[in-house]
Amino acid sequence: MPDTVTGLVARALAAVEALCRSNLPCPGREPDAPGQADSCGAVSDADRGAVSDADRIDAIAALERMKGMIAAAQARLEVDFRDSQIAAQRAAGVPREHLGRGVADQIALARRMSPKTAADQLALRRVVVETLPCTLAHLAAGRISEWSAHEVAKAVIVLDDEDRARVDTDIAHRLPEVTAQRAGRLARARANELDQLAALRRNERAESQRCVSVRPAADGMVRLSALLPTRDGVAVYAALHRDAKALRTAGDPRSMGQIMADALVARATGLETPERIGVEVQLLMTDTALLAGASDAASIDGFPIPAVVARRIALGRDTGCGDGSDGSVLGGVDDSAARWIRRLYTDPAAGRLTGAEPRRRLFTGEVRRFIRLRDQHCRGPFCDAPVRDIDHVHRHADGGETSAENGAGVCQRWNLAVEMPGWSTRTMPEPVPPGQPSDAAASRSGPDIAPGQGDDQGAQTSVGAGAEPGIDYARQPGPPCTHGVPPVLVVTTPTGHTYTSRAPVLRRPHPTRGEPDGADDEPDGNARNGDGTGAAGI
Repeated sequence: MPDTVTGLVARALAAVEALCRSNLPCPGREPDAPGQADSCGAVSDADRGAVSDADRIDAIAALERMKGMIAAAQARLEVDFRDSQIAAQRAAGVPREHLGRGVADQIALARRMSPKTAADQLALRRVVVETLPCTLAHLAAGRISEWSAHEVAKAVIVLDDEDRARVDTDIAHRLPEVTAQRAGRLARARANELDQLAALRRNERAESQRCVSVRPAADGMVRLSALLPTRDGVAVYAALHRDAKALRTAGDPRSMGQIMADALVARATGLETPERIGVEVQLLMTDTALLAGASDAASIDGFPIPAVVARRIALGRDTGCGDGSDGSVLGGVDDSAARWIRRLYTDPAAGRLTGAEPRRRLFTGEVRRFIRLRDQHCRGPFCDAPVRDIDHVHRHADGGETSAENGAGVCQRWNLAVEMPGWSTRTMPEPVPPGQPSDAAASRSGPDIAPGQGDDQGAQTSVGAGAEPGIDYARQPGPPCTHGVPPVLVVTTPTGHTYTSRAPVLRRPHPTRGEPDGADDEPDGNARNGDGTGAAGI
């Protein structure tokens, strides 16, 4: 009986795991005896020392070839999966314009990456598998890397199938001997020769992808980037540089880079001082970090920042690191800038947001705001996209409540994907953290999740393939958990695979439920007697 794909992959994975055990030290453990594998399966330092450097280079080269072969096999599987899913969607009566929706999202879950990244790579893999046979053959033989294959695919993506095949044939003999970037340039040059309009179409396609993005950097900073047409990007930089040079000539003590950055903020916001910006910034920090000089990390729109930097943002000026008794925290407030503080609640054992002071009903007002603050980014597993929609986990049409427990902040792509046939979402109670009194467990209902299972985002359990024993993922949960921790989001895909997602942790969990160390009554006299520790959303 021929081996199935799953069986072949399982045996290959076992072989790779054995290779890793034979080559990598076991962290934190000493080998049991010279010449023997230690208790976790790793070979001793003495045995690894017997391997020559020439053997190591040969092994590195072989592993690199294996990566190419694996990439080719994975590309074929992904393209076959896409075709099968689209056929199933068509048979289910999905409208033509919606065909393919949710396919890349399933691949993203399996690959533990964002849906956008998986969709982009799937598009390139389709080009390679369906229209570049020579490039695919090189990849399957391990003669080129997946990076090289994708660079070729990017260069020919605007060509028709016939011209793609010509480029593929003409540059095939060069691919194994050039770098990935050089492979892309070779393909691009040949594409321009075959189709004079190809360069124009690539430029138009690139301009259609212009955007502005932000990603976290170290020490409380972010990197704001803009992908612009060349003429626009050069014009923006030239204008900032010209004005900065004039200010430097006039004696401004700031560096050119500082002046240009400050000018960019001023022109984008229309204000000279960012403290007076009227746009709401979702700064999330604990009450002790804001008012008592604690070191609990804060976040802005999901980006972590140190507590001392958060206090500076929240209070409008340098605040120091003290406990407030010398006026270094509360005494440093900038009264000229308006600040709004909303009281939120975290669970002292798990550190996740659990509630807010509601002002309105439905997914509007404080409830909507609270869910956005709690989730910080899309709750889809492995998705870090900004929250665009507040979705009912248990559909409203099926009786789902419009509440914080049944709401999830999601991106638009995820919201559309889970509406496709075969997808389902539900919530499950969070496991009781270690050290928490057992009476909290008695207040929960529904299936259990093993303590420590998964991460904040993207824990995976594949039904029939590595499912945690003792967990019935097919059961519908009971009422939302009542011990104060936000429920776990459980997602089931059309193939029956199940993934989980948890809300981000705001503060370090306490070992036991109840009063945190050194906590006093809240300023309004309401004692924090286990209902949650305070947090401030600014």
